[in-house]
Amino acid sequence: MSHSPVQLCNVISLRLVAATRTNMAPSPVRRKEHMDDKAKERGKEKTGATKEKPEKGREKEKGRKRRSSTGSSRSSSSSSSGSSSGSSSGSSSSSASSRSGSSSSRSSSSTSSGSPSPSRRRHDNHRRSRSKSKSSVKKDDKERRKRSPSSRPTKVYLGRLTRNVVKEHIQEIFSSYGKIKMIDMPVDRLRSHLSKGYAYVEFENADEAEKALKHMDGGQIDGQEITATAVLAPRVIHPPPRRPSPPRRMPPPPPMWRRTPPRLRRRSRSPRRRSPVRRRTRSRSPGRRRHRSRSSSNSSRLSELGGDQTVTMASESETNKRLLLDVLTRPGNDACADCGNAEPDWASVTLGVFVCQGCSLLHRGIPHISRVKSVQQESWEASEVELMAAMGNEAAKAKYEQKVPAFYYRPKHTDCKLLREQWIRARYERNEFEFIEKQEPYSAGYREGFLWKRGRDNGQFLSRKFILSEREGALKYFSKQEARDPKAVMKIETLNATFQPAKIGNPYGLQITYLRDNSTRNIFVYHSDSKEMVDWFNAIRAARFHYLQVAFPGASDEELVPKLTRSFMKEGFMEKTGPKHTEGFKKRWFTMDDRRLMYFKDPLDAYARGEVFIGSKENSYTVLPGLPPSTQGYHWNHGITIVTPDRKFLFACETEAEQKDWITAFQRVINRPMRPQEYAVEAHFKHKP
Repeated sequence: MSHSPVQLCNVISLRLVAATRTNMAPSPVRRKEHMDDKAKERGKEKTGATKEKPEKGREKEKGRKRRSSTGSSRSSSSSSSGSSSGSSSGSSSSSASSRSGSSSSRSSSSTSSGSPSPSRRRHDNHRRSRSKSKSSVKKDDKERRKRSPSSRPTKVYLGRLTRNVVKEHIQEIFSSYGKIKMIDMPVDRLRSHLSKGYAYVEFENADEAEKALKHMDGGQIDGQEITATAVLAPRVIHPPPRRPSPPRRMPPPPPMWRRTPPRLRRRSRSPRRRSPVRRRTRSRSPGRRRHRSRSSSNSSRLSELGGDQTVTMASESETNKRLLLDVLTRPGNDACADCGNAEPDWASVTLGVFVCQGCSLLHRGIPHISRVKSVQQESWEASEVELMAAMGNEAAKAKYEQKVPAFYYRPKHTDCKLLREQWIRARYERNEFEFIEKQEPYSAGYREGFLWKRGRDNGQFLSRKFILSEREGALKYFSKQEARDPKAVMKIETLNATFQPAKIGNPYGLQITYLRDNSTRNIFVYHSDSKEMVDWFNAIRAARFHYLQVAFPGASDEELVPKLTRSFMKEGFMEKTGPKHTEGFKKRWFTMDDRRLMYFKDPLDAYARGEVFIGSKENSYTVLPGLPPSTQGYHWNHGITIVTPDRKFLFACETEAEQKDWITAFQRVINRPMRPQEYAVEAHFKHKP
């Protein structure tokens, strides 16, 4: 068929447009295959280089697919627009074909590159670096928290204290758990001699504070249960450095028209209006005035009577205080009736005895028996002063100590709280020394019971059966209740017992020592009942007393009583070196038991690592401060040298006060002459392998 020239031109132009579309803008399927091939080639090229994380690869692939889909959509839209425009007219089709060709070229170039724009790449890198920095900051915070744990508390809060408790009572009780750094006890604002009912005790280290919390939380002071809680030290947070403020800019000078002084305006003042004075129409009646004068006269009379009564009461109180101080100066009242401490400043109003401050706290534990008052800080009534004058310490001693056994331990003010408390309760509460039948638990010559004993190897306290028999002359304990054979037999001849609440970590802890194969063996026990523990202690003293009466028939009771039990002369840590003085110094726990100086690796060890005999100066034993000049390897600078006939022993103390205390203890033993039995002990030490 024949076509017109115009139709031929339109057909040719449409075919040219289709050809250019097929050449410049490939189909989406081909474009996707082309993108996959390029991605595979890039993956092969990057296998030799550093491997990226799979998550980042997946993100990039998703980005490529998203961009390819957008490019295909753009090309399809452009092609559709071009076809519609070509069918309308020739000129418009040519322009549309040129626009579609340019758009397809842009889309093909963008898809063929396969990488985002530089601005998009910078944005992604910035987000990635921010996420990395945030994660690194979180990790640093976690590591910093792990590296810097919170400090353990060294301060203890004591609550529910009675008003009678003072600092000295707290010092006496809590010093058994460690070295006290500070005691803070707020006092009442109106009555400065009374506390507010709470206190703070700060120890040197956290272990001592934990020990005090363990034993005193729920314990009793002055007959009342108290609370003990740890006080956490506030964490110091250093504020960020302050940014310097920007320099102040001086304001510009005012304009010239403001520099001239303002003109004064003359204003005529209006006359001040004053309100007329109000006059009271009502006048006070003379009857009301007379009533007020009568009341004021009555109050003045009452104040005069009250002032006279106050003066009378003050003079009476001063008279009673003067009489009480006269009673305090009588013989026997110048020392504590319970522990013998000098200058007692407290008194029991119901018992009529003068006691020290430490024993007054123990008297408050038996309020139904004893009521104590301060001699100096409290007011006294005439009847109370008469009772103190009629009784006194000497009369109370004759009444409450009629039948005290010779072996019963009479505590001193330096002894632990347990011994002093049970001595006070035995005297005034149980009346044990007025009736002999009440003394049977510790004077019968036989005692059997269970005590908590510390294991030699594992250090655990386990319940063990103990039997003390004077007839057998031994103290035995059994590992099992049904066992027939004892685990250990301790001869009464070498038996010793002393209370060690601080070292054992229990207020009722008792240390028992005896000789086994001429070496000292330590056993650490305790009981939950304080009276039971003191009865065991006095039962051991009774068995020792009866043994010594048989061994030394001519000796008096006064000579035998000091030999029943003995407290250690000195204990503590020191450094020591070997016999060649070339080894390094090692920290050891030392115990001075009479003439035996023992050292342990741990204070609660069953056996000593070594023992040293300390003789007298007549046998060439001396103690010298300091170390020889050639000595090396010590960490503590306060040295001690003990010279014996065989060798020199070198020790080092941490502080100068410890050095002086040890030298005093050594000197006290060296200055004392040796007894015949001690010569045999010295000979054994010389021949000891």
